[in-house]
Amino acid sequence: IKFAWSGFVDIRLAMIILAGSLFGIQLGAIGTTYVKPYMIKLVMGLIMVIVLFSRALMVPVYLSQLEMIATLDNGFEQILSNTSFAIMVFALTLGAVIILGAMWRGRRAESVPPKTTPNVATTN
Repeated sequence: IKFAWSGFVDIRLAMIILAGSLFGIQLGAIGTTYVKPYMIKLVMGLIMVIVLFSRALMVPVYLSQLEMIATLDNGFEQILSNTSFAIMVFALTLGAVIILGAMWRGRRAESVPPKTTPNVATTN
């Protein structure tokens, strides 16, 4: 509250985060109905490993900015930054595609009536 009163809160960003979380809550509630828990855990782990690799690419940039290593060439720094960002976007897109695909398949499987075997009566 103190930061907000001092004008340090970006209300536009707060509203974007709020809107995203409201959408995410609804999607998550629906997703847990159709997506198996192991799939959600697998996708979350995959995203975290990919983002870890993305952040690892930025370590030399951060060390250079802190002057802990020699200053990197601006072009090389930009390449590392753009590659890191692209990898993060890829990770999030991949996760979304996998989960939304699993939701779609689960919902479709639920709407298809189960196959019934014909009831064959035997007479003695």
